[in-house]
Amino acid sequence: MRGFFRRNQPLRTGDAPPAGRLAEPGSDAPPSALPATDWATVGWLVGLAAAAVLIRWPFFGVPMITDEGGYAYVARHWTAQTRLYREIPFGRPEGIFLLYKLIFATLGGDIIAIRVFAALYNAATTLALFGFARAVFGSRAAWISATAYALLSSSPVIEGFTANAEIFTLLPLVLAAWALWKQQWFWAGLLTAIATNLKPSGIEAGVLGLLWLAYTRPGWRALFGFGLGGLLGVAPSILHGLAIGWSHYWYAMVLMRREVYAPEVVALGATLKRLWIGVIATYAAWALPGVLFACAALHPLGRARAFALAWLFSTGVGMALGVWWDAHFFLQLLPPLCFLTGVGALKVLGSRRRWIWATVATAALALFALRNLPFWTYDPLRTSWELYHRPGYVFSAPLAQYIRARTPPHEPIYVAFAEAELYYLADRPAAVPEQLYYAVARYSPRAFAKVVAALEQRVPALVVVAQPPPSNRMSLAAFQVLLSRGYVFEQRFGNLQVWRRKRPEELASAQRGHAS
Repeated sequence: MRGFFRRNQPLRTGDAPPAGRLAEPGSDAPPSALPATDWATVGWLVGLAAAAVLIRWPFFGVPMITDEGGYAYVARHWTAQTRLYREIPFGRPEGIFLLYKLIFATLGGDIIAIRVFAALYNAATTLALFGFARAVFGSRAAWISATAYALLSSSPVIEGFTANAEIFTLLPLVLAAWALWKQQWFWAGLLTAIATNLKPSGIEAGVLGLLWLAYTRPGWRALFGFGLGGLLGVAPSILHGLAIGWSHYWYAMVLMRREVYAPEVVALGATLKRLWIGVIATYAAWALPGVLFACAALHPLGRARAFALAWLFSTGVGMALGVWWDAHFFLQLLPPLCFLTGVGALKVLGSRRRWIWATVATAALALFALRNLPFWTYDPLRTSWELYHRPGYVFSAPLAQYIRARTPPHEPIYVAFAEAELYYLADRPAAVPEQLYYAVARYSPRAFAKVVAALEQRVPALVVVAQPPPSNRMSLAAFQVLLSRGYVFEQRFGNLQVWRRKRPEELASAQRGHAS
């Protein structure tokens, strides 16, 4: 069994370095003699980690976005009585909600605490990338790679400052890649499962593992160890599904997601259109490491080049599984690109055509600065508006306060048809917890039917109308008729409307009016 947990035999085309020497850049062999602790390096790493956190400081107060709100809402309401996937049907693995519960237990539940935790977590990813790059390419390249990642991962255009699932998935993904490089197959499989339990796109580490197993051909024991680690990693999620009722788990994790991934969503033309929009919106954040990655990949780097290319390819597979190609998806590109950024920068300096590469890299850096740096000068509300143009975000704080003042704590509300953050900020239960996001209302007939039933039965005390209904489900006029039967308009925040449930006497008066 020891072979499952530890490195297998050296790769067939590379031998371990002689005693007393460190591995050459691009070699998979570990150092044969470890140096004493370099406290200066430790100090600089602490400084780099601190800088990776502090660079996000201007964005800690940017209003909560709907993804953060959805995760926070589910994490808060997931209890022994209100069970995930049963009373709260939500198509995400348990890992992201457990992580949010950890945030609440350690730093608190406000948006600043959530973003600070994400920044600290991302600093750990920065250090992991440094360690991996240093083991493969040496210290100089590692410092460049880690510094580039610390800066670029904070980019507002890829929502790098948010506590989205991607930012939490990257740490186990980097560690899984490092474990694969060292042929620690069991741990690579376990880390793959951890990443997948945070977000399904974490399965990209499994793709990388299979590619690297095929490339290195270490034998069946390695494949078994990789699979065993992955199986043990997903076992808690499966056991949880069995405990709460497999049909509920299966619906949330598979059937509900299949509804959202409707044929018109996954069609090639629609997917390519969303991909193009995503690339145009985000390329300023990853163009620089992309240029330096390309420079490095054009030079002989031994097995490191094959590994980096496989890592980048598998990342693309993971991103594609998400279908939507939202801006924060592109955050996943940074670890594989930055892995070669350091060695690419050194290759530029030593290249006979350095002026060409330097010109392109400088243009990419200028593009990053032009597109991103203004956000560091904006106040939080302007940052939110410039990035998202969603009034629901800008008015979320006063609107949540208004809801709390006019409803008792356990009275459900409904937000049509997105802005899940309002449920969390107002600390009110969702009348239809199955439908927290717009795509669910648009593509899930079952979820939309529950919305209609809840409004007909006047379940929510307040209804916040943030967006019109999906046109494939109901017209705006029909929705207004439905709403006006049991609710009365009360307040406006920007273009958001708040409707109050009619009192019994108002309802009786309306019914008498219809009868006459």
